[in-house]
Amino acid sequence: MTASKSTLDIAVAEGNLEAIRSLLDAGADVRYVRPRGYTVMIDVMHGRSIADDEMLIPILRLLIDHGADINAVSDYGESALSVASNMGRFDAVGLLLDAGADPSPLEWTPLMRAVALGTVADVCSQIENGDNVAARDRWERTPWLLSLQTGDVAKAEALLATGAGNAECGRCGKTPLMYPIGNRHIEMVRWLLAHGADPNQTDDYGGTALIEAASGGATDCVRALLDAGADLHQCSSFHSPIGAASTLAVVRTLVEATLPHLPHHVRVMVELLFHTGMRPAEVCGLRLKFIDRTGPTWVYRPEEHKTAYAGKSRLIPFGPKARQILESFLQGRSLHDDEHVFSPRRAREERFERMRTGRKSKVQPSQVNRKKKRPRKTPGEQYGPTALCRAVAAACKRAGIPHWHPYQLRHSFATRVRKHHGLEAAQVLLGHARADVTQMYAKRDLDLAMSVAAAVG
Repeated sequence: MTASKSTLDIAVAEGNLEAIRSLLDAGADVRYVRPRGYTVMIDVMHGRSIADDEMLIPILRLLIDHGADINAVSDYGESALSVASNMGRFDAVGLLLDAGADPSPLEWTPLMRAVALGTVADVCSQIENGDNVAARDRWERTPWLLSLQTGDVAKAEALLATGAGNAECGRCGKTPLMYPIGNRHIEMVRWLLAHGADPNQTDDYGGTALIEAASGGATDCVRALLDAGADLHQCSSFHSPIGAASTLAVVRTLVEATLPHLPHHVRVMVELLFHTGMRPAEVCGLRLKFIDRTGPTWVYRPEEHKTAYAGKSRLIPFGPKARQILESFLQGRSLHDDEHVFSPRRAREERFERMRTGRKSKVQPSQVNRKKKRPRKTPGEQYGPTALCRAVAAACKRAGIPHWHPYQLRHSFATRVRKHHGLEAAQVLLGHARADVTQMYAKRDLDLAMSVAAAVG
């Protein structure tokens, strides 16, 4: 029967095994067909990342036991078998084949099947039998590329001996390094890099292995790629590595190399950007009189912000991490409420004071005061976004890493919040939510922002 979106459809997309079991026991139709030919076996492969989903196999077994159609194909040519193969879930492929699924959507040769489902001995046997090592499957993968996606270094070595190598790319120019990264096979990533894989090789859209690792939250792969010379600033048509990062650990890995080389004021500004997602101009304009410090979560209401001209308000919650960073910075500093928290003038004075305190030799009379009477240029009272960007660029140069832009931390914050707390939370925390609505909606936005900030900031 043809059906619209159903409760079972939602449960399988979310990968909720117990909900699926309850629905099936209650009589849900396991053979439904939605528009465009989507069935339960295809829906279970979408709606979330299945690359490392531990519940996929139990859910597939449950659906198969209840009579789901394992050979259904959508109007776009998708089947459970083809999607599982594309995502590198070869355990799911084997389960479906054992259940009687038609193998034709895979377009595999015997060598490819040995690579994905067999042993190293099976692979060597097919190579000795003269199977085509250059053949391509439905997803334009060669046996070599398939071996990278399995994470089995021994199989990859056997195929490397046949002449296969890093020159081979998949559909849309997908690079060799992207295959093990998608399934978090760190040992395969290291093996490829040791055998000359280019960490900055791009696909047809300008994507790199680093962007792939950052977006997938593969922290170990990010570190390995950076150690191998991956370009932190190389962007695709859609993302930069920092902007694509989906987990806190990945962003921290990308940024932490820069922090030791930043002036103290700028380092604290960068850390606040990291934990709050505010705009560079907003952290530059931070003043104590705009911060409500009465509750456990502080709330910063900048006087000037991007949408102020439209009469919209802007609130930026400081969760426990952001609050601790700012409290530590303020400790020992006597600031008026109207002063800018971060000031180039004060930063220079503090640096000179540290130098004087740390000096071991006696100060010569001529060195007591070296200030120029009429300096051509003096540090200002506040940083601007351009000065912040220049400071980060200089720190990156000193650290010997590619330059990244402070605004990319905002993109990364949005990615993390949306992934773990939903689109609405990201809109509110970034200041994209509507503010010209009723008092009820304004209260809802504040409550939501405060609760998420407590978790992520």
